[in-house]
Amino acid sequence: MYDLTQKKTFNNIKHWFNDIIDNIEINKVAIIIVGNKSDLSSRQITKESCDKFCEQYNLKSIETSCLKNTNVDETFNFLIEKIIKENNYKNSYGSFSIINKTNKSKAKKCCF
Repeated sequence: MYDLTQKKTFNNIKHWFNDIIDNIEINKVAIIIVGNKSDLSSRQITKESCDKFCEQYNLKSIETSCLKNTNVDETFNFLIEKIIKENNYKNSYGSFSIINKTNKSKAKKCCF
């Protein structure tokens, strides 16, 4: 996850990803690049910049706002579905399904 309003956090993602590539089999883990604080207007990273990085490694990216609860559930659902598919997990009935119970009409605060 990187902060859309701080370019240095996006640059850190590039370095961390190189560390991941050097230490694990990249096709065996679920990865999504998340840009947070999409609700703020002081953006320093464009969607195109992130997409360009993700295309190099065949990664998915998503922009979120934890403050407004935008794309938070979608991010976790993507990761869960990818883990289930890649590991062929099955329950006693033979498969899993993800139920999205997001209430989009009401934003939740991220902190107590």
